[in-house]
Amino acid sequence: MSIAVLNISKLNDADFIKRAYEIKAGLTGNASITTPDPTVAAVGLLISSAETSMAAAKTADEAAQKATKDKDAALALVAEALTKWCVQVQKESGGNPTIITSTNLGVKAAATPGVLLDQVQNLSLSEGDNSGDLDAHWDPVAGRTNFEIQICLTDPTVEANWHLATSSRKSSTTLTGLTSGTRVWVRVRAKAPKTENDGAWSQPAMKIVP
Repeated sequence: MSIAVLNISKLNDADFIKRAYEIKAGLTGNASITTPDPTVAAVGLLISSAETSMAAAKTADEAAQKATKDKDAALALVAEALTKWCVQVQKESGGNPTIITSTNLGVKAAATPGVLLDQVQNLSLSEGDNSGDLDAHWDPVAGRTNFEIQICLTDPTVEANWHLATSSRKSSTTLTGLTSGTRVWVRVRAKAPKTENDGAWSQPAMKIVP
């Protein structure tokens, strides 16, 4: 025994109406199903009413889309006018906050400086794996992006004697290519996203290169 099915569950609105007309046509004057319930005429009226509602919904959707576009355009014009006012108030007030607030405009807070990173602590030097290498270790610093390492080969009290050796994202590094038997001073500082927030240089550590 075969089972009759509608095959309408996955159809869009237009295809659903098309399918309804197909079934209506199949039951119109059908010699085997002589008295459809509801009648063919009644179903025809239901289909026609559904088509009318679909047309109304489409018109309403198009009107809603247009109304939304008109609304967005109107708001953009208001925003443009307010922006011009803001520029004028800034210019004519000379940045005086009393005048600015008298217009009910807001006043942008002055930028506050960031927090300085901590000074690197407990810098130590030890012999590296190879001649001319020194291993440097120090405590981690919260908030740093990386560390800058400088070395000095002569008087460490003279700032000009210091120069960049390397940088490291870890709280350790290996300095290579140094001359064995020479005295080397090393210092490290934590680097922040903004230079003005860099940490202070560590106390220098000194070691004779192996």
